Amino acid sequence: MKTGQPVTPPFEASVPYKNALEKKNAGDATATEKLKAYAEKLKAAQDLIAQVNSTDPNADPDKKPTQAQVDKALAALKKAKKDIDDAFATNAKDLKDESAKSTADGATTVGKDDFEATTEFKNADSKKTDDGKENADVTAYKEALGKARNLLNKFDQNGKPNSGEKDVPTQKEVDEALKNLKEIKDKITKNYVTSPHDLQQEVDKSKDGDTDTSTDVFENTPEFKNATAKGDDASKKDLQDYNDKLKAAKEKLEKFDRATGKPKKGAIGVPTQQELDKALKDLQDAKQKITDGYKTNKSDLNTEAGKDGDFAKTPEFQNAAGSLEADAYKKALEEANKVLGDENATQAQVDEALKKLKQAKDDLTSKHRTNKNKLYEETGNDPEFRKSIPFLIADGKDIAEYNKALNDANAVLADPNATQAQVDEALRKLQAIKQKMIDFYNSLGSGSDDDSDGNNNGTGANNANAANAVDKSMLSAEVNGALADIANGNGNGAAGASNGANGNKGALVDASVIKEFNDALENARRVLADPNATQEQVEAATMRLRAARAALNAAKANKGSNLRGNMGVQTGVDSATLSAFAAVFVGLAGLGVSAKRRKHAR
Repeated sequence: MKTGQPVTPPFEASVPYKNALEKKNAGDATATEKLKAYAEKLKAAQDLIAQVNSTDPNADPDKKPTQAQVDKALAALKKAKKDIDDAFATNAKDLKDESAKSTADGATTVGKDDFEATTEFKNADSKKTDDGKENADVTAYKEALGKARNLLNKFDQNGKPNSGEKDVPTQKEVDEALKNLKEIKDKITKNYVTSPHDLQQEVDKSKDGDTDTSTDVFENTPEFKNATAKGDDASKKDLQDYNDKLKAAKEKLEKFDRATGKPKKGAIGVPTQQELDKALKDLQDAKQKITDGYKTNKSDLNTEAGKDGDFAKTPEFQNAAGSLEADAYKKALEEANKVLGDENATQAQVDEALKKLKQAKDDLTSKHRTNKNKLYEETGNDPEFRKSIPFLIADGKDIAEYNKALNDANAVLADPNATQAQVDEALRKLQAIKQKMIDFYNSLGSGSDDDSDGNNNGTGANNANAANAVDKSMLSAEVNGALADIANGNGNGAAGASNGANGNKGALVDASVIKEFNDALENARRVLADPNATQEQVEAATMRLRAARAALNAAKANKGSNLRGNMGVQTGVDSATLSAFAAVFVGLAGLGVSAKRRKHAR
């Protein structure tokens, strides 16, 4: 190639080809067809040229293309290219027409039909930023118009590329410039029109007089209702301000045709866009003040309802299970949670739900407090019960059970969270073991009235058989314990009795108590030695000796001793009581033995 020669770019680099290719990629059928035809004609021409230029010595010279074939292929290729040039050359006519609707560059005045003369553009142009800069939409319009006119400089009056023009814009570039110009003009036309549209929409969100039954209006919001219900000077002032702003907005809207949004024919004093915007802002501000200042406060109700988990653990709640108060509380809690979940709940509804929930809790609590009075009374009777005969003659197992029941009862009394069921159960157990001791005591005299006329004339054989079945182990243990008491100085035996009987100064206990101890011991030893003693006699002797030992130990404890024998209880029983106590058991033992012997003799 010689230097300085202009380079002709391939057809594929031409603007029409690029335009056609862009159209094809966008799915245009015509572009697809013409590009396909061009490709086919190009390949056919290239194949002919290859045959003409072939140097194959074996090639049949008769089969080489003729000049006519070459000319025909070239003509077909040129036509295919022209078809693309004609169909897809960049056309800027639409862009030229659109830009002509704006004020010409360098013009000193704005034409009456120019876009810059429209109310919408003037509204946009007058709406400066806070720091006085040009409206961003106006700037965008000017930039879009400038770019469009720069492109148009490459085209003639008909919108065709200038002859010999280099860097002709593609159709895509021209279309993009047109699109941008139209979009910004449409935006300005839409957003800066002198229109009551936005104000009308805002007014429509309020009630249109007292007869308006619409539900989705500002007056039906919880905030508005809260302000109305509050009724103080501040709320009245805020409501009055809202009503005044709403009235002013409606008066301005009266100047416009609602259907078209344009000023009514012959209307005087039609508001400017600025006035409409101010009315809109004033109304919105008045509404916002009510919305922000009179929100429904659910915090107290939420807190109270949130206490349910802890409240359900209280003794009062558990005591109330199945009661009317429990049902009422459940209903109040459900209502509270319903109100909490209602985004449109008013303050009055929240306050009412809170009031009912608190009242339900108070009613439940006051009517279902744990009543410990009976348990207090029962445990308070412990000192007296310990002095009683049933307690003094009870065996160690029953006393241990009683002490446990008493300790459990005191623990329940000390527990501020004890339920009524726990109190009742503690009372039941304490009363049960006490009753067991009392029943045992009462059983000692059972059968004393039976067969009072019977005799004791059993045969020696019967007694012998009975002896073979008699268990004297308990009696033997009791006798051994009594002897141990004497050996340890607890009983004093006959000497103690003598001291008491003679009234010697320093006698430890009443003589009758010691006498009964000695008599019971003597009787027990006699029964032990009797091979014909019945089981009833053994049991009677055992109980009499046990009672006598208990009485003696209790008496010594009353005189200052730290012991109470094997019973492990200290009392404050006086000598007279102990004397009577001993006498009663002498009688009971005798009655029991007598009666049971008569029964056995039968």
